Amino acid sequence: SEMVCAFWGQTELCLGATIVADMGTGKTIGGIKIVNQIDGIKNVLIVSARKKITGDIKGGNIWEKELEKFGSHHNITTMTVGQAMKIPIVDLIEIDFVILDEIHELLTPKRVEFVESLNNNCIKFLALTGTPDDENDFKKKAYAKHCPIIYRYMDSEVDGVINKTKVLVYNHYLGDNEYVI
Repeated sequence: SEMVCAFWGQTELCLGATIVADMGTGKTIGGIKIVNQIDGIKNVLIVSARKKITGDIKGGNIWEKELEKFGSHHNITTMTVGQAMKIPIVDLIEIDFVILDEIHELLTPKRVEFVESLNNNCIKFLALTGTPDDENDFKKKAYAKHCPIIYRYMDSEVDGVINKTKVLVYNHYLGDNEYVI
């Protein structure tokens, strides 16, 4: 896919790369495909929003479910942003590759130091998001410095890749003489 090819053009640099794409376009699967194509790595860390890792949303741990479907021959650890922020640098160096799902949650003044530590230790990483918020001045600079956006696809609705139909539900009390046809 295009996003996998875009990543390989970035791998010579000692910093991460960001893929921006609409929700439902396959960022998780693309991340797994990239990891599976890298030789010489054993330990992969996937950092994601709390709900995607802990299973606080319908369907459980999204990354574990996708890894079961698409497989991986690496030692993969999934953790939340909060958990990742507590990793000592000594342990971080043992990681060969990192996927930062929902990177926009890490590009804040309080959390960007985690991304900086990956760059400072030359740990390759792939960042994923559907909501880059790259109009925000701080985030715009953080993307440029730490994880440039190398691929952007936000036309999935126009292209018919995903259906962005909105369903509105209105609560309405039906009295004794009212009925719905």
